[in-house]
Amino acid sequence: MGIQWVNNHKWKHYVCKIKNLWKYIMEQKGNWIRNSVLACFFISGISGLIYEVIWTRMLGLVFGNTTFATSTVLTAYMAGLALGSYLSTRYVDRLKNPLKTYAILEIGIGIYCLILPFIIKLLGEIYLPIQRNYNPSFYSISLIRFALCFIVLLMPTTLMGATLPVFSRFYVRQDEHFGHGVGMVYSINTFGAFAGVMLSGFLMIAYLGVKNTIWIAFAGNIVSAIVCMIINQKYFANPSEGKKRNKTIKKVQIDREKAEFRQDNILTNQHRIIFIALMLGFGLSGFSAMVYEVAWTRVLVMIIGSSTYAFSIMLATFLLGIAIGSFIFSLVSKYKSINILWFAITELLIGVIALLMIPVFQKMPFYFVDLFDRFVKNYAILELVKFTVCALMMIIPTILLGSLFPMVTQICAKDYKELGKRVGTIYSINTLGNIGGSFMAGFALIPLIGIQKSIMLAGLINIIVSCIAIIIAERPKIIYRAITSFVFLSIGIVCVISLPSWNEMIISSGAAVYAPTYAKLKGEDRKINILGKAEKLLYYKEGTDSTISVRERQNGTIVMAVDGKIDASNTGDMYTQLLLGHLPLLISSEPKSAMIIGLGSGVTLSAVAQHEVKNIDCVEIEPAVIEASKFFKDVNRNVLDDPRVNMIVNDGRNFLSATSQRYDVIISEPSNIWLAGIANLFSSDFYRICKQHLNPDGYMCQWSHIYYMSIDDIKTVIGTFRSVFPHTTVWFSTVGDILMIGSLKEFNIDYLQLAKNYNIRPVWEDMQKLNILEPLALLSCFLMDEDGVTRFTAGAKINSDNHPILEFSVPKSIYTDISPSNRKLMSSFRTGEFPKMTNFDEARVISRASFWYHLGVAYYYKDMPIEAQKYHKKAIEIDESFVPSYIGLALCLYKEKNLDMAMENLKRAIAIDPFSAEAHYNLAQIYEDQKMIDDAKLHYESALKYDPRNQAKYQKRLSDLER
Repeated sequence: MGIQWVNNHKWKHYVCKIKNLWKYIMEQKGNWIRNSVLACFFISGISGLIYEVIWTRMLGLVFGNTTFATSTVLTAYMAGLALGSYLSTRYVDRLKNPLKTYAILEIGIGIYCLILPFIIKLLGEIYLPIQRNYNPSFYSISLIRFALCFIVLLMPTTLMGATLPVFSRFYVRQDEHFGHGVGMVYSINTFGAFAGVMLSGFLMIAYLGVKNTIWIAFAGNIVSAIVCMIINQKYFANPSEGKKRNKTIKKVQIDREKAEFRQDNILTNQHRIIFIALMLGFGLSGFSAMVYEVAWTRVLVMIIGSSTYAFSIMLATFLLGIAIGSFIFSLVSKYKSINILWFAITELLIGVIALLMIPVFQKMPFYFVDLFDRFVKNYAILELVKFTVCALMMIIPTILLGSLFPMVTQICAKDYKELGKRVGTIYSINTLGNIGGSFMAGFALIPLIGIQKSIMLAGLINIIVSCIAIIIAERPKIIYRAITSFVFLSIGIVCVISLPSWNEMIISSGAAVYAPTYAKLKGEDRKINILGKAEKLLYYKEGTDSTISVRERQNGTIVMAVDGKIDASNTGDMYTQLLLGHLPLLISSEPKSAMIIGLGSGVTLSAVAQHEVKNIDCVEIEPAVIEASKFFKDVNRNVLDDPRVNMIVNDGRNFLSATSQRYDVIISEPSNIWLAGIANLFSSDFYRICKQHLNPDGYMCQWSHIYYMSIDDIKTVIGTFRSVFPHTTVWFSTVGDILMIGSLKEFNIDYLQLAKNYNIRPVWEDMQKLNILEPLALLSCFLMDEDGVTRFTAGAKINSDNHPILEFSVPKSIYTDISPSNRKLMSSFRTGEFPKMTNFDEARVISRASFWYHLGVAYYYKDMPIEAQKYHKKAIEIDESFVPSYIGLALCLYKEKNLDMAMENLKRAIAIDPFSAEAHYNLAQIYEDQKMIDDAKLHYESALKYDPRNQAKYQKRLSDLER
């Protein structure tokens, strides 16, 4: 009996072990299934964010890249998500097979998104004729945009909105805290969205193009669907699926509060009030979250830049914080009892931290420059520094924001039978709040009250929501809740009142663009420059699309900056601004109409207005730029008052797409290519639109910078232009700026027409300011003819809407200024001194010493003394007695610090013409620099003697000598 008892005991022991092993295997099997489908939801998050990025780009090309148009697209997108989430509440908890339903949703999303580009193309065929033929008002066109966007995006976004509640219904187990399961689902999907931003913003679109990126996102949907279908078919398809699944679930005790609540599935009136108040608060929290995102982005653009990479980093940081917050809460909720007070405290922390971070934004330009100075050695480190700056500003409040969704779910969802409904309701209400926040921030708050006050308002909303949550909580006593709410609200009000206004000079200092310049300065000098103590702020406005500032320096220079980056001035940029307006009209034959994209200071528009054109359309995307241009009235000649000028506030590309107008001249002067959205105005698709609106004899003139650009990018810029305008020549204003002139026929300048246009009195006056002293001196700006352009761009890549090469390659060279070597290489492709010209005697022209002299003068004015010397020497070779070129050659040598040779040439000039006041004056200056006072005085007196008209100038120099 003893042996039998022992054997029975061992047998039971082994059976117990086998049971435990089988239980462990089943649990691991369940975990494997859950982790597999969770990975699918991660991939879905990647695809979803890629679609959002792609759709915003594609619809922006149809509706324009204004803030209003972009907000309309985003509003329609989120409206679809909210609708999908809301509609799912009606059926999600009755689904017998939620995993299969989820897989079907993914398939539907993928297929529709694959064909959506064709639908968007068709949308353009509907929208643009409406805009062209009916010219609707702003509110009408905004409503039309929203309606069309909503219709186009309705299907995929509704399906996307339904995925979260459907997936949660499958994934979240009945025996676990709902906040834990929903938090895990939400965080994993948001981590996927973070990955989608990084992949699309840094890799996919850049290297694969838009269409291939869509295919990859589609593949993500289909792969997720197939995996879920296989798992569903294998483990959950048969009728006994519920029993099998329950065997894999770890048995845990349901918490007492949840069990008690399930005893009565009918909510009491008090619970309904709490639920409604909580939903209202969560909706307002969603409103604040989007206000934060829009406002923080607007500030960070001025600190880390506005390239596509910078925008991707900002969005990715925001999503990363949301994902981390949701993930942390999913872990915490397993061990803590969550109630409304948690929600109240979290809302309070979000609001207070957002308010306390406001002064930190003002210090970020200093931090960014310091980080740049210490760490930035290459492009990769630069982007890491940008990410660090974004994380410092956003990560804590976004982590708290990310915890709210699973937290509210944990508080509100008590019955597993209604879990999907609760998740859908909560998500849809929060998304509606997001819609309101995005819309109000872009359309109203920032333009009306500014970025800082918008953040303050959002912070106060969070604090007020916190107070409401405390009031509706069931404990402690009402008196304590009322006092606590009053204290919290007081904290928020004190924070708002005590916060000083931003120093607008610091915020608009352009740390992102001018970091290398600031980094060269040390200590107090760096601080003074970023503070702008040597400058006066004339204008500052946080507009609908950008922040515009106008500053006046101590030397009288006035500059206009867009998001901190200087885009116009009344000194250094004048050459480019004037030439851009004059060049295409100088070579045109009686132009009657012109169109300009980009107003800036208004100088280019003013230059066009000096010609005998009858109609000038100027399109500017930012209304604040129009206001700021008034500070340049001394150089733009109040051109906006000219009755021929039609000022249009719109996206330039969108305006051209919608108008039926044709022009003799189209001038495009956007900002730098590294800025997000600008590369669209350097694409072959844009140039084809321009070509359609150009008269047969018209000219397209495109400005581009060659500083902060590699030679390959420059080839792409010119090669893309040439791909649409095969008759292309390249000109340059200064060392770092080029102008491309394209036409529909072979490029050929009529010299007689050029001379006629040049001699229009206001035009002639502007040319004298540029030291272009005769019509042919314009050739000092000539760089490459058609043959040279063909050879230079051989093998160049083409920048297009589908392959936006420049958008992703140019920012990598932002701090590498090799413009002199770029221009030198480009000039090596020049085949001669002259482009093709008619009514022109080349032999006669090149035999004139004055022609070469005028070229030398023009190059010297452009700060190119080496090139100027070459032309002055040619003039002397033709006429050894040509005094002006000896003087010009001396000035070039003087600029290069070759004083001996400069003096020698001035003495030769005086030997040829002893009465040359200019030669005496310049020689006197050199003597003065060398402290040879007597000699300097002698030649100043000679200059005064031979040129009494400039008596004041010479007397002043003599007086200075005597001091």
